[in-house]
Amino acid sequence: MMPFSSRSSTRLRLATNPYLVVWVLLCATLVWSLPTIADIWRWAGFGVAFVTTLLVMEWNNRASLLRVRSRMTSSSFLFLLTLFPQLHSFGTPLLVMLGGLVTYMLLCHTYQANRPEGYVFHAFLLLSLGSFAYPPLVFLSVALWVYLIVFLRAFTVRTFFASVFGLLLPYVYAFGYVLWKGNVEDMLAVGLSHFVPQIPHYDHLPWWQVSAYAYVWLLAIPAIVHFLRDMAAEKRRTVMFFGMLIAQTLLLLLILPLQVQAFDMLFPLLLVSLSPLLAHQHALAKGRGTNIWFAVSIGLGLVLALCNYFNVWTLFSTFL
Repeated sequence: MMPFSSRSSTRLRLATNPYLVVWVLLCATLVWSLPTIADIWRWAGFGVAFVTTLLVMEWNNRASLLRVRSRMTSSSFLFLLTLFPQLHSFGTPLLVMLGGLVTYMLLCHTYQANRPEGYVFHAFLLLSLGSFAYPPLVFLSVALWVYLIVFLRAFTVRTFFASVFGLLLPYVYAFGYVLWKGNVEDMLAVGLSHFVPQIPHYDHLPWWQVSAYAYVWLLAIPAIVHFLRDMAAEKRRTVMFFGMLIAQTLLLLLILPLQVQAFDMLFPLLLVSLSPLLAHQHALAKGRGTNIWFAVSIGLGLVLALCNYFNVWTLFSTFL
């Protein structure tokens, strides 16, 4: 039996179209070149986005995130990332995003694995490497331990020590290098300065960040509510994976207003964790209301993209 009838909506036909991600990729390629086609750093960033999209597709297949054959997960991720040209240049935010995705993939492999220690070690190793770009990322290790306990059921003495070893290993090598260079005190001062609590300042917050944050909230809440209502139809492992993604999405949404200075670093991670939730809603939800919301959400995203690419926010800010 086909998962959807011949009278399925445009949304459902798009969700099950195997070429959807190809169309989105072609559109993203054209849009990515809008500011300037000669910027090598933007195209390097596009290369990272392309690799990430392929890995999201692989993650969707290996973890069976959707119970229908669909490219909606990778398409949702690439669509969201394309809306924000401020994130397109090659740099540590895109690399942290890529590392975060691989961390999610490794964590999913720990579920019911006979020997999950290797997956846990490499997941925490990537988190530790990411903390070199933004040291407070190391605090996400606490969230990962909670996910291993609550959702993945993979927390044991072995996996705990594997995670600690993964966290410490890059710092052991870094400390050895710094010790050899003889500037331990300077490096410690720089590293510890990132952990000094800072009061968020919203006076000069860019409008693209405010609109992006509001847009993601608008997308996240209906997607989360849909999954919570539909999870009875899912396998237990899928419920566990999405439980982890819901927790991570809400955690990042709560952290962003408190760490506005790290918006560029944390927001791409949020897009990765949100994409499967959006894909599940758009590929599996039924009803006219969902069809309307699908069109509205895409329309809002396109309006947001126009404002970002043509710098409408500068004109808007002059009237405030």
